[in-house]
Amino acid sequence: MERITRRGFVGTAGAAAAGSWLAPLEGRAPEPAGADRTVHLSGDGLGPTPRAYATLLAELTSRAEVAEDNYLLGGEVERFERHWAQLLGKETAVFMPSGTLANQLALRALAGSRRRVIVPETSHIYNDTGDACQTLSGLTLMPLGPGTATFTRAEIEAVLARTAGGRVATEVGAIAIESPIRRLAGQMFDWGEVPAIAALARERGIGLHLDGARLFIASAYTGRTPADLAAPFDTVYVSLWKYFNCGVGAILAGPRRVLDGMFHTRRMFGGAGRAPLHGRLRRPADPGGRNLRGVLHDARRPSAGDRRTDPERHQPHPADAEGRRRGGRRTASRRTRHPDAGGLAGRRRHARRERIVDADDGARSCGRVRAGAGVVSSARAGVGPADSPVAWRMLAALAGAELLGMSLWFSATAVTPSLAAAFTLTPSESAWLTMAVQAGFVVATLLTAVANLADVVNPRVLIGVGCLFGAAANASALLVASPWGLIATRLATGAALAWVYPPAMKVAAGWFRLRRGFALGMLVGALTLGKAMPHLVTAVFGAEWRTPILFTSALALAGALLAVGIVRDGPLLPPTSRFDARAVRRVFAVRGVQLATAGYLGHMWELYAMW
Repeated sequence: MERITRRGFVGTAGAAAAGSWLAPLEGRAPEPAGADRTVHLSGDGLGPTPRAYATLLAELTSRAEVAEDNYLLGGEVERFERHWAQLLGKETAVFMPSGTLANQLALRALAGSRRRVIVPETSHIYNDTGDACQTLSGLTLMPLGPGTATFTRAEIEAVLARTAGGRVATEVGAIAIESPIRRLAGQMFDWGEVPAIAALARERGIGLHLDGARLFIASAYTGRTPADLAAPFDTVYVSLWKYFNCGVGAILAGPRRVLDGMFHTRRMFGGAGRAPLHGRLRRPADPGGRNLRGVLHDARRPSAGDRRTDPERHQPHPADAEGRRRGGRRTASRRTRHPDAGGLAGRRRHARRERIVDADDGARSCGRVRAGAGVVSSARAGVGPADSPVAWRMLAALAGAELLGMSLWFSATAVTPSLAAAFTLTPSESAWLTMAVQAGFVVATLLTAVANLADVVNPRVLIGVGCLFGAAANASALLVASPWGLIATRLATGAALAWVYPPAMKVAAGWFRLRRGFALGMLVGALTLGKAMPHLVTAVFGAEWRTPILFTSALALAGALLAVGIVRDGPLLPPTSRFDARAVRRVFAVRGVQLATAGYLGHMWELYAMW
C-alpha cells in the first residue's frame, strides 16, 4: 500500500471527501467546478454544503454502475466493505451507521460472556456515548490511564489480577484503545506499548479493539499504513465522515469469526437502513437550490420512465396486500424470536428464517418465513440488491459462455457411428467415448474442490482456461490413431469441463442474491442446451466426425472469450483467498450444507449411473 504522508494527506483531502463512499469505483472522484480550496486547520472534516455534497454524489454515480443495497446488504455496500477490509488488512468489514454503534458492537462481540471491558479514561467510549455499552449491552467499562493517552501492560495486568482475585471472579473480555484521542487534542496512544498489550491479550484470550476513528491522520503523522497500525488488533473502527466527509457511517473491520452475522446485531440496534447512495442518483443537484434531503428524496422516487419500462416493479408486494386485508397488519407464517435467543443455535435458526423480500421502491420490507420454506414466492419477490440491469447482462453473457463451452461434452457421442468406423471401435470402446468425459469431469471436479481452486483463482479465469483446454483436448482427436488414444482425448475434455460448469455458478452468485436460484437455473438450462449442441451441429454438417469435432472446439473458444472478455466479477463475489484445510470441517459442520451435499450426490448418482 502506498505510504500516506502529511503533505499527501492534505493534498488528497478534497478527493477523499468526494470519493469516500464510492472508493471501489474506477477512477478518482472528480473535483467540482469552483470547488472550495480553503485549507481547514481545525475540525474533523471539510463540511461541504448540501448542494455541493449532492453534486458530488451525482457526478460519482454518473461515472460508474452503482448496485443498490437492500437494508445495507449487498450491492455497493458489500463492495465498499470488501474495499475497506483490504485497506485495513482484515478478513472482512461491516458498514455501521455510526462510530458509537461500531465501537459498542465490536466490544459486545469480543467480550462475549466476560462482560468487563478495559477502556482509556479519556476515550469517546467512556465519556461521550451516554453509557450506551453499559445500558444496552450490559458491559462494565473499566477506565485506565486517567488524563493520559496511554496505559501500559503492567496496568492491565494489575486490573486482571484484581478482578480475578475478588470474592466473585469477574473476568475481562475485551480491551479498547483509542488513538488519536479527541479529548486530548489528538494525542496518540504510545504505539510502542501496543505489541506488549496485544501479546497479553492473546495469552489471556481477551479481545483487542482499536477505536481508530481518526486512524488515517495517525497514519499520515507516523508514516505507517492504516493496515500496519491496525494489525495487532482483533477489530478496528474507522469513521467515514472524519477527514473523508462521507455523509454518514463508519466501518468496523476484523476477523470473520467475530463479524460474520454482525448484520443481525446491527439490525437489532436499529442500524439497518438503506445506504445514502442509490443507483438512480444520476443528475446534478437542482440549480434551484433544493437541499440534500430533497435531492435524495427525488432520487429514491421512481420516475415515469421507470414505470413505463417496468410497471411490475412498482406494484405492492402480495404480503403487504394480504396484511391490509387483515386489518393493516402484516402477518408472518410463524413468530420469530430475537436473533440472540437460544445462543448460537437460536441465531442459526434466525438466520435460516430470515428472507429479504422486495416491495415497491418507496418501501422495502423484511419478511419472515418458516425455516426451510425457501424464498417468498410472489410476482416481484427476490429483486435483490445486485439484481441490476448489468447483472442480467452478465448472466446472459455467462449463460452464453456455458452453452458454448459445454458443447464439448457430447461432441464425440454425436458422431459415434462415424468414429466407430474410422477407429474400428468395439461396442465397449464406443461406450467409453461418453463415460470417459464423465469420469474426467468427476475426478477433476473432486481435485478442484479439494484444492479450493475456485476460491484461489478467479472463477472467470478458470472458465476461460477450461474452455481453452477443452477445445484443445477435443480437437486433438484428429491427431490420434488408436481407440484408447481417442478415449484419452475424451477423458481430458471432461476434466477441462470441470473448470467450465462449477465456477460459473460462483460467478452468477456474485451478481445475484435473492434471485440467485433463478440465475443458477438459467445456467443449468444453458449447459443442458450446450450438451445438446453437438447433435444440432451433426444435423447441420453431416455425420462425418471431423467437422463437428472442430466446430465444437471453435464454439468452446468463443465461450472462453465471452467468459474472460465480457463477463465481469459481481459485487457479491468474495475475494480470492488462500486454501484453508480447517474450513472444510467448519463448512461440513453446518447441517444445511450436509443435506444439500447429500442431495446433490444422490442426483449425480442418478444422472451419471443411469445416463
